[in-house]
Amino acid sequence: MIRKHDQQSRIPTPPTLVTEFTAPASHPAFAGALEVNLFRNEKVCGMNCPHCSLGETTLRLARLKRELIPVNSQDVVSKVRAELVRRELNGGPWPRMLISGRGEPTLAPDFTDAIKQIIQARHEIAPGTEVEVLTNGERLSDRDILEALRQVDRAWLKLDVGTELGLKRFSKPLSRITLEILLGHARKIDKLGVVSTFLGGARGNIHEFDEWLENVSLLSPQQVIMTNGRLRNSGDILDAKLASTEPAELVELTEDELFSLAHRFERKLKQKPLVSFDVRSLSTSEPTTFELYTKAR
Repeated sequence: MIRKHDQQSRIPTPPTLVTEFTAPASHPAFAGALEVNLFRNEKVCGMNCPHCSLGETTLRLARLKRELIPVNSQDVVSKVRAELVRRELNGGPWPRMLISGRGEPTLAPDFTDAIKQIIQARHEIAPGTEVEVLTNGERLSDRDILEALRQVDRAWLKLDVGTELGLKRFSKPLSRITLEILLGHARKIDKLGVVSTFLGGARGNIHEFDEWLENVSLLSPQQVIMTNGRLRNSGDILDAKLASTEPAELVELTEDELFSLAHRFERKLKQKPLVSFDVRSLSTSEPTTFELYTKAR
């Protein structure tokens, strides 16, 4: 079993030029990656997970076409190219690029074109850099989206639940996507990874961990990342929990609890997960690098 946060001090971090579309990945599970953002909006996503570092999803799908600030894929790719060249000349190439940014990247109107151009830029400038995408899977039923995800070095599926009820209550999709459909399409991706975040409490997801294990087993991913969820304003949540005799709706896991789940995973699936325990502040959610860039403008 790999303890991701134990590796942080050994990852070289040459200076990075943070732009609207490129920044160092903010989550420790993807430390050392260049994160690529395809949106100008604060957050664009079709789900509303309680642990999302970007906060609640406020841009509903019904308003998405009307309020989505358009981004020309050429603008994104030009920033990616500039950063790849800059890193080639200063400290060596990025080991990987993660297309994620502020929300669900497959909702970007130019997603498939952006993927093609980013892969081409990688081939020309930094052939050793892997191109990866982090997706919640909500648009896998779109053939063009699915085919684009099959072209990258790894498609990371954000899968936190094991049942249809869990998807509805925990991930809170804004569309009518079902877990059965999502998993069915995800199985068509050969170079697949799974990223899962766990929370305890009455509305957490660890109570359906066995069902989650079965789903992961069916997907046969190349790699699995298990991480703990951080709750925004978790200090207030903790105070409320201590002041009440009622069970908390959502509870952050301790490091021991997360590694206990990882041991269960390893025993069941005979595969070593990568465990990333997020040690950022419990009292408040830290902004992502893209949020810091927006505030500094």
